[in-house]
Amino acid sequence: MILQLLLSKQNRFCTVCVVVVLFCLSALSCEKAPPADVTDPGQRLFLGFTKKDVNCSRCHAQDGKGSDDGPDITKVLKKYDEDKIAEIIEEGKGLGEDAMPPFIDKVTEEEVDLLIGFLKTIQEKS
Repeated sequence: MILQLLLSKQNRFCTVCVVVVLFCLSALSCEKAPPADVTDPGQRLFLGFTKKDVNCSRCHAQDGKGSDDGPDITKVLKKYDEDKIAEIIEEGKGLGEDAMPPFIDKVTEEEVDLLIGFLKTIQEKS
């Protein structure tokens, strides 16, 4: 009965609209799966695959070399110790538009440790 109603000529447009809306909603609600070679939990978090609102690569780029929105962090361990980096992740850094926002309400202590572990893998050797 419902199928006949939906497929009738008068309701085809509405049916198409409902299908399109449902498809769009399902596509938006799914998180992208990380590539198979991204197995490090810290890297997954850094790249935004673990939590929607934690995506370090959005500002620092996938390789950590920075972008217009965030600095290069491939030498950050030469400048700061791990405790200071954890503090920056949790509390943010700087003021204004260019500031790094705090993530204390978005990441756990374990996740901060995972991020620092990943940062160690992308540090420049020089």
